[in-house]
Amino acid sequence: MTSRPGASLTERPPPTGQQRRTEATRRALLAAARAVLSEHGYARATVAQIARAAGRAHGTFYLYFDNKEDIYSTLLENMWADLKEQSRSVWRRDTPLESVHATVARYVSGFAENVDLWLLLDQMSASNPRFTRLRDDYRRQFVHKIQRGIESSGAHARMDGMEPEIVAELLAGMVDEACTARFLRGRTWPQDVMVDNIVTVWGRAVGYLSNGVPAGPAGALAD
Repeated sequence: MTSRPGASLTERPPPTGQQRRTEATRRALLAAARAVLSEHGYARATVAQIARAAGRAHGTFYLYFDNKEDIYSTLLENMWADLKEQSRSVWRRDTPLESVHATVARYVSGFAENVDLWLLLDQMSASNPRFTRLRDDYRRQFVHKIQRGIESSGAHARMDGMEPEIVAELLAGMVDEACTARFLRGRTWPQDVMVDNIVTVWGRAVGYLSNGVPAGPAGALAD
């Protein structure tokens, strides 16, 4: 069999009609699960409601997901993957402080756009082991990326002997707790003011800002 000139050995064929229908059904179930979550909450949501909202047979659900916990875990995993990708896209090594600001602003906006899912994670991580693992994994990844950013930038040389790992943990906690307070606990801070305050604390912690004045390269989130 001959291949067409210039064709890559790793080139994938276009999806078949069946593959497109399969992916469309999966997306429909995920969208329906989120709609049911918003209307009924996790505790009262059922597989039957999700399948009905998606316009699919009840049994079809189990071709894609094991149970209710599985589909909501998938929604959370997708949300986190999107947020990480967006954070990477705004990082510029030559403008670290601006990158910190863009990254934090994107994280805060992402939290605001997905309050229902963050509320689900907040509520269920206290009692459900799978959601607890998801929450812990997100936090570890967030801390690791901040730490890598600090170390790769050389910012730790201006941190008065503070440990990058501990500082990264504190910064991750600050962002997470500020978003939780603002969007899940009823605080009414202006979103842009909250972002500016987070960035100021972050910049000073890693030695980038001194009394609000830029002092040199510092860390944002590493790729």
